[in-house]
Amino acid sequence: MNDLNSFIEIANSLSIAGVGVLVLVFGATEVLKRLFNLEGKAVEILAVALGFVFTAIAYGNSSGIIPESVMLYINWVFIALVGSVGAMGIYKATHPDNEE
Repeated sequence: MNDLNSFIEIANSLSIAGVGVLVLVFGATEVLKRLFNLEGKAVEILAVALGFVFTAIAYGNSSGIIPESVMLYINWVFIALVGSVGAMGIYKATHPDNEE
């Protein structure tokens, strides 16, 4: 359990546009899973791929590998992603009859 806590602590320290990588991975995976009716191994592969990309971007930003001029646009995209995931969650919470 100690290893899991260490992993979560490290993962939470990485963020894009002020949003933790873990939150982005969970949210984006859930949205894409629902939109494309993914199940099983496909969802696991999607989560790993998103985690890889988001973590690489967050690490590149925190270590200075990605220039600030590029990060402005990456942050812009990720803020939009968070907004869209949030909007989907609110919609589903207020319109439960629309579940498929």
